[in-house]
Amino acid sequence: MYGLIWTDPALDELADIWVACSPAERGEVETAVLRLDPALMRDPLAVGESRSGSRRVVFETPLVVWFTVSDADQVVRVTHVTKPR
Repeated sequence: MYGLIWTDPALDELADIWVACSPAERGEVETAVLRLDPALMRDPLAVGESRSGSRRVVFETPLVVWFTVSDADQVVRVTHVTKPR
């Protein structure tokens, strides 16, 4: 089991997305995070697509979430969150 850390910038981005959403969209954002968090803690290398270095990206509708995986520390860090354009 990996530890999961949402960095402050990622949390700020998620908060900005939340504020800009309608009530229905907020439910979708909440559902996406509730689906994603356990998957990242269980097996982060099976989530999303690899990018350069230890960076990965996952498209969890309605979010795009960037994260890094440290196998040595067994830690996942969510570093960036956006909505697709």
